[in-house]
Amino acid sequence: PAHFSGTSIDIAISMPESTERAELVVKNEAGSVIFRKLISNDTKEYNWQGEDTAGEIAESGTYQFFVETFKKDASQGETEMAAYQKVKEVQFEEGQYSIIFSGGLVADPKTISAVRD
Repeated sequence: PAHFSGTSIDIAISMPESTERAELVVKNEAGSVIFRKLISNDTKEYNWQGEDTAGEIAESGTYQFFVETFKKDASQGETEMAAYQKVKEVQFEEGQYSIIFSGGLVADPKTISAVRD
């Protein structure tokens, strides 16, 4: 998940080679789909600007990103994608580190799977 508060979010995309069709799916904290977009099978990254399906800017909040793949028009399921945001700061309080992202999300470093420039 990533926190959106007006700053775009980079999403790393991966899918099986056998995918015939793929859609990027964005869900809000309640699990409701707020954005769905057809993407090409060779898409490796998508920069989500915070838009919803109606073209409006989504509310500030935490969102999850999935790719739903299809074969012969049948869904093969959704896979959660990794989202990247800039690190604003790292804090050390009461013997614990916390990572604060530009969107305001606070994360335990143990939940971070990658850091990139």
